[in-house]
Amino acid sequence: MRKQQRGFTLIELVIAGSIVVVLTALAIPAYTSYVMRGNRALARGVLVDLAAKQEVLRLQTQSYATTSFVKLNGYDVGSYYINRSASVSQTVAADSLYQISLVATSDCGTAANAGFQLVATPVSGSPQARDTQCTSICLGGNGLRKSAPAKTGTDICWTQ
Repeated sequence: MRKQQRGFTLIELVIAGSIVVVLTALAIPAYTSYVMRGNRALARGVLVDLAAKQEVLRLQTQSYATTSFVKLNGYDVGSYYINRSASVSQTVAADSLYQISLVATSDCGTAANAGFQLVATPVSGSPQARDTQCTSICLGGNGLRKSAPAKTGTDICWTQ
């Protein structure tokens, strides 16, 4: 009587390994895109929050903060950094994703009388710096939302 062997053949193992490799090759770019979109949403949320604080300040003092965040969140700087958990630091750290700036120029492409411009720019060397679709996200005092590079049609930096 012949004893039946148990286990997998080499061809079965090669096929299973190939399937794992293909699935991994498809999953990694999708996951990277998902993380970048999440980080963009974080930056947009910070900009919208600061714009709301600007409007409250305008109601209280009849002017916007234009050179420093001190009246908005206590930071006496023209820009600061945020990381994945939305923690703020005044200096760039290893986990910093975006630099949030308050600029007086019309970086958003808005008229000079917009009041303020808030810009989120990916920190060089961070994972978000590889995001070529949204190299900066801008929110103007008149509500104009733009991003760089300039988009035609739907701006994915503000819609995703």
